[in-house]
Amino acid sequence: MKVKTRRCVSFKGLINTIKTTALTSFFLLMILFGLSTIVFGLNIASLQFFTYWYFMIILALSFGFQISKEIQPL
Repeated sequence: MKVKTRRCVSFKGLINTIKTTALTSFFLLMILFGLSTIVFGLNIASLQFFTYWYFMIILALSFGFQISKEIQPL
């Protein structure tokens, strides 16, 4: 029977996770804003973004973190 060992989180791994989270969050926001612009137009998309910016940024950061953990495990 194999025993699972815990791996220590290194500082380099933490920095890489933060970088990939920021990058994927940025791309998710660009995809969201791009699709909203195509569907609703630039005026409506920018109005919706500036009205609900706090929801969109938190959502993009959380999904970005999940994606970064999947593509780059510690």
